[in-house]
Amino acid sequence: MQENENKYNKLLREIKELKNESDLLFKENSTELAIKSYSNAISKMTKLFELYMNDKLDEDGTKLIDELGVPLYSNLSKCYFKTYNFQEAIKICTKIIEIK
Repeated sequence: MQENENKYNKLLREIKELKNESDLLFKENSTELAIKSYSNAISKMTKLFELYMNDKLDEDGTKLIDELGVPLYSNLSKCYFKTYNFQEAIKICTKIIEIK
């Protein structure tokens, strides 16, 4: 369990750093780079959530989803909207609804 906790904490730090980096890229109008960065963070988020649920660190993972998952998907959707990729923006928004 201790080893998984260390992996969990490391992944959590990486995701938060990627989110901050992505947010800056978006603000600087580097939308394509922000999309890649948000997508990378979401990929890591999936791994983190698997660890989280496997070790039952919380009853259902709601806090993790609310604090990181939803904002990452939401921001990615904004990037797609900004690049006029409306189909992808809708797909991501639908994913948010499924998660919640």
